[in-house]
Amino acid sequence: MTERLKKVAETTVNALGYTLRPHCTCVDEHGVAAQGYDVVAYYDEHAAFQGRESDTAEFNYALYWFKNGGNAIKFTASPGLYAPMCGGYCAMACAEKNQLVPGDPRAWCIHQKKLYFFANKDDVKRFLENADELAAQAEKNFVPLAKQVDKRMHGMHGPAGPKMG
Repeated sequence: MTERLKKVAETTVNALGYTLRPHCTCVDEHGVAAQGYDVVAYYDEHAAFQGRESDTAEFNYALYWFKNGGNAIKFTASPGLYAPMCGGYCAMACAEKNQLVPGDPRAWCIHQKKLYFFANKDDVKRFLENADELAAQAEKNFVPLAKQVDKRMHGMHGPAGPKMG
C-alpha cells in the first residue's frame, strides 16, 4: 500500500474513531487495482494501457493508476463508471464457479458500458457468447462473495476490521 493511500485510510480511521474494513477489490500487495492498468483508457481508447504511479486516484480503498492526469481526473469525477465490475475479479469465475479469481486486465471487454476483467482471453470469448446472462449472474454472485470476504476479515480482526497501516 502506498504511503498516500495509507495516509488517506489513517485520516479516515482517526476522524471516525475506528478502523474501516476494505472493500472487496482485487489489488496487488501495494493496494494497486487493475495491476496498474488505466481503467479510463479502456473506454476512451478501447485498449489496455499501463498507468503510471505518478497519476493516481483512490476508490474503495484501492489505488488506481492512469496513463495521464486527465484520466485520473475523469476517474475521480465518476469512479463507479470506470471501476471494473466484480471488483476486478474474473467475471466468468464469478458467474460460473461463484468464486473470486483475480482478473487479468489484458483480458477484458466492455459490455453495456461496464468494464469486465477475465482470467484469460478464452473466458472473454465465452462471456461474449452469452454476455447479458453471464454479466447478470456475475454481478449477482459477486455481492455475496464480497460479503463473505468482508465477514472473514471482520472475524479475523474484530468488529472494526483489519488495521490499515
